[in-house]
Amino acid sequence: MKTIKRTLALLICIIMVASLFVACGKDSSQDSGKSVDNSSSTSDQKDNATPAKKVTLTWPCIWVGVDSKAATIAKFVQEFNQQNEGKIEVVIEENSDYQAYRDKLRTTVSAGNAPDFFTIDSDIPFYLQSGKLLDLTEALNSGWANDFVTGALDNTTVDGKVYAIPYEMAVTPVMYNKKLLKQAGWDKFPETFDELWQCAEDLKAAGITPFSQMTGENAWTTMLWYSQVLVAIGGPDVYNNPDDPAYVEAAKVIK
Repeated sequence: MKTIKRTLALLICIIMVASLFVACGKDSSQDSGKSVDNSSSTSDQKDNATPAKKVTLTWPCIWVGVDSKAATIAKFVQEFNQQNEGKIEVVIEENSDYQAYRDKLRTTVSAGNAPDFFTIDSDIPFYLQSGKLLDLTEALNSGWANDFVTGALDNTTVDGKVYAIPYEMAVTPVMYNKKLLKQAGWDKFPETFDELWQCAEDLKAAGITPFSQMTGENAWTTMLWYSQVLVAIGGPDVYNNPDDPAYVEAAKVIK
């Protein structure tokens, strides 16, 4: 529950900061009605001032429909829009299909028509080539970075500049069925690789499928398995060396 709350809090931070940058980047014509003559009255300044236009921010969002985050996200957006009524409005563009969302986002960003803010995977360099990512370094250095745990911004930093923030960080849990393990002769979850493979064999012998995996382009749960196995084989610094043989060994384990 704490992780979910932290996730949603960060999402609202994204909305507010995006709004802050847009609002700060207003056209100078908005100040054209302000007089530099100290003798002019306040009422004259108000009459001559050009009303600020409402800023509309688009958010292609995957947390919609039946998604577990949908209701809370909608609530936060509604509250934000009410607090900034007439000034800033966040409009959610619903897309509940994760892969379709990724495909559409890559196309729109490549075409130079990026949304105001959006969620992406860890392929920051790809999106950075478009020149459409906002440099968040100054905002983070002003104190915002203190809200993140050590190392949280490493993967979103390129050449010393931060172009994205993580919306959640969490452990990768393994859920298992105690009753099925017991049917295979196991009273506890395996603690080593050797035990894991033996448990898998015992489960198969009992007519039980040991693991559930995803396949295809968006096989993110299998990716989580692979990531954990990779670090277990190559150590915590394995991502700093893309030529480490642990990558191949981990793929063999998953296979």
